[in-house]
Amino acid sequence: MILGRSLIALACLLPTAQAAADSLPGATLAREIETRLLASRDERRGTYAVRTEQVDTDGKPRYLNRLILEDSPYLLQHAHNPVNWYPWSEAAFAAANRNDKPVFLSIGYSTCHWCHVMERESFDDPAVARLLNEHFIAIKVDRERRPDVDTTYMTAVVLFTGQGGWPMSSFLTPAGKTFWCGTYFPRDTFLQLLQEVHESWEQSRDDIVRQADEIALVVQRALRSERGSAAIDDAVIERAISTLDQMRDRVYGGMGDAPKFPQESNHLLLLDRVLNSGEADLIAWIQFDLDAMAAGGIHDHVGGGFHRYATDANWRIPHFEKMLYNQAQLLRVYLRAYTLTGEARYARVATGIIDFVERDLAAPDGGFYSALDADSEEGEGYYYSWTPAEVRAVLPPPLAGRGIAHFNISERGNFDGRNVLYTTGGRTEPPNDLETIRAGLLAARNRRVTPLRDEKIVTAWNALMVTALAEAAHALDDAASSARAARLAEGAINFLWRHHHHGDGQLWRTSLYGKPSVDGALDDYAALAEACIAMHDLTGVETWLTRARMLVAALDVRFLDSEAGGYFMHKPDPLQMARPKSASDGAVPSGNALALTAQAKLVRRVADPAYRQNALELITAFAARIEREPSHYTGMLRAVMTMRRGAPGPSQFAAFGAAHVQSAIRDGRLRVTIALSEGFHLNARRPLQKDLIGTELAQAEPSNAYVLDDIRYPQSQLKQLG
Repeated sequence: MILGRSLIALACLLPTAQAAADSLPGATLAREIETRLLASRDERRGTYAVRTEQVDTDGKPRYLNRLILEDSPYLLQHAHNPVNWYPWSEAAFAAANRNDKPVFLSIGYSTCHWCHVMERESFDDPAVARLLNEHFIAIKVDRERRPDVDTTYMTAVVLFTGQGGWPMSSFLTPAGKTFWCGTYFPRDTFLQLLQEVHESWEQSRDDIVRQADEIALVVQRALRSERGSAAIDDAVIERAISTLDQMRDRVYGGMGDAPKFPQESNHLLLLDRVLNSGEADLIAWIQFDLDAMAAGGIHDHVGGGFHRYATDANWRIPHFEKMLYNQAQLLRVYLRAYTLTGEARYARVATGIIDFVERDLAAPDGGFYSALDADSEEGEGYYYSWTPAEVRAVLPPPLAGRGIAHFNISERGNFDGRNVLYTTGGRTEPPNDLETIRAGLLAARNRRVTPLRDEKIVTAWNALMVTALAEAAHALDDAASSARAARLAEGAINFLWRHHHHGDGQLWRTSLYGKPSVDGALDDYAALAEACIAMHDLTGVETWLTRARMLVAALDVRFLDSEAGGYFMHKPDPLQMARPKSASDGAVPSGNALALTAQAKLVRRVADPAYRQNALELITAFAARIEREPSHYTGMLRAVMTMRRGAPGPSQFAAFGAAHVQSAIRDGRLRVTIALSEGFHLNARRPLQKDLIGTELAQAEPSNAYVLDDIRYPQSQLKQLG
C-alpha cells in the first residue's frame, strides 16, 4: 500500500479527492462520504477558522473529517483533526457495532480553554489520532447544542470521579453505556489510557459490559424524578437560604472557595425573597456579594459584562470566556438589586452588560451570539489585560495616572506580567473622568486581535436575554436606556420567532449564519415561553401571550413524563443510556424550573385553571428531592414563590389577568398604572358607598431607599353598575 506524503494514518486527505481513505487503519470513509466532505469544505471556505497544525507546505490542512458537515463552531474547530470524528449519530454507533469497537465520546464547547488545550495536545496529534482511529469510534459533541447528551454522560462522570468539567472524556460500549470516564487528560496520560482501555476491551469484555450496565442503572436512577407529598412552603425556602448562608464567603463574597462562580440563581432567590419580605440582613448579604463581583476582575471594567468565573477566591483573576447566558442572568440580578435599593451603581453595572451584549454579541438581524472565547492569538487573557506603559500610551498623562491607580495596575502585574483590572474600596474618580478613561482604554483594546466569537444562536440563551432586557426596559429610569433595552428585546424575540420557530409550534435549538439545526430542548421551549410573557407585559400585545401558551402546550406533547411527572430535557434518543430529566440549576436554569416559572406566570395572567394544576403536578414530581436538598433547586423555589405571590418587579397581574398593575420611577416620582379588562372597575380612594373598600397606595415595609410622599390619586368618576 502506498500512501501520499501528506497522509498520516487516519482521516480523509485534503485537498486531493483521490485518496483511498477507506484503506487507512481505523478510517473507513466511503467515496460518497469523502465527496460530501470535500464539497462541504469548499462551501464553507472563509466562514470558519481552520484550527490545525497539521498542514502541507502550501499551508493547506492535511486532514478532513465528518465534522465539516456540522453547523457547530465547536465541531468545526475539530474538522481538520487527524481523528476520524463522528458527530453524535446513529451512524457512529452503527460503526461501533459493525466494527466491534468501543466509543470514545468527547464533549466540550467552542470557548472552553481546556478543550482547546486537549485539542492541541492530543486530537491534532497524528500519533494520538492513529490509536483512536484504529481501536475506537470517536464521537465529538457540542454540549451547547445537545445539553441532554452532556447531562447524561456528565452525570456518569460525576458519579464515577466525584467531579465534572470539560472537555469530558468517556468510553462507551457500542450500546452507548459508559464504562470509564474523566475530563481533561494530558497527551501522554491520554495515550496510555487509550492503550489500556483497548487492551481491557479485548481481554475483559464481559466485565466491561457488566460494569457499563451497572453504571447505566445508577445514571438512570440519578436522572429520574421522585413524586412526593412534601409541602414546598416558606419553611423549605428558609432552609435553602440557611444552607446558602452557611456556604457563603463572608470575606470575599459569593459561595465557597476558588474557582468561584456568580451563582445567579441563588442571588435571584435571595432578591425575590427580599422583594417579597424586606429582610434587612438579606439585603446586606446581596449587596456585599454584588459589590465584590462588580469590583473584581470577573467584571470587565472597560467593555462591560462579566467573565464566566473567577479562578481565585476574591474575584480578581477570571477565566476569560464571556457567555451570553451569564450576561442575561447577571443583568436580572443587578436590575433587581437596583429596584430593591435604588443604588445607581447597580444600574451602571446593568447598563454596562447591555453595552457589551449590544456591541459584541448582537447579530445583524436581531439575535445574540453565544460567547467570546477565553483565548486570543496572543494567549489567554491578553485581550483584557494591561501594562502601565500601554495605559500611558493611550491616555493623556493626568488621566493615565488616575486610571492606573483606580484599576490597581502595577509594573509587576497580577496575571502573567500583565494586569487584570479591578477596583478597591475607598478610591473614587469623578464619573465623567472615569468614563473618559474607560472609553480611551476600550478604543485601544478594540484595535487588538479579538477573541474567537461563537456565532451560533441558541434559542434558550437568547430567550433568557429577552426576558432580562424586558425587565431592564421596566426598571431603568433613564428613558434612553429603557428604550434601547426594549428595542433589543423586540429584535431578538422577533428573530427567534422568524428563524427558530417552525411547523406546528416546534422550535430549533440553534442556528448558524441563518441555518437552523438541532431540535429544540426543554429549556428552549420553556425559556422562550417566559420571554414571550415578558414581551406581553412590556408591550401589551396579546399575540405574545398566545405564543407563550402555545409553547407551554408543546411541553406536554414533547417532553412530559406521564408516569413519574416532570419534563425530560429532550425528545427520546435511543442512543443514550438514559433520558435525562433535571430540576436543579447549573450554569443555566433547569428546563423544569423554567417550565414551572412560565406556568406560574400564566396562572396570574390567564383564566385557565389547567395552568395551576399543571404547575402543582410539576412541583410534586420533584417535591421529595427539593425537600431533601432545597438549596440545589433555587430556580424551582423561585417559581413556587412566583406562583404564590407573583414575580417581584414593576409589572403585576391579578384576577387571572383582568388587572395589570405597572410601576415606573421617572424623575424621582413613582407612577403606578392599573389597566383593567373590559367590564371590570376599580373603587375610588373614597367610594360613595360605605360597604365598598377604597383603593389606596401604601408602602408595605419601611425603606431607606424610597419614601412614599405626596400621593396623587386620579380624579374619581361616578359609575352606576348592575
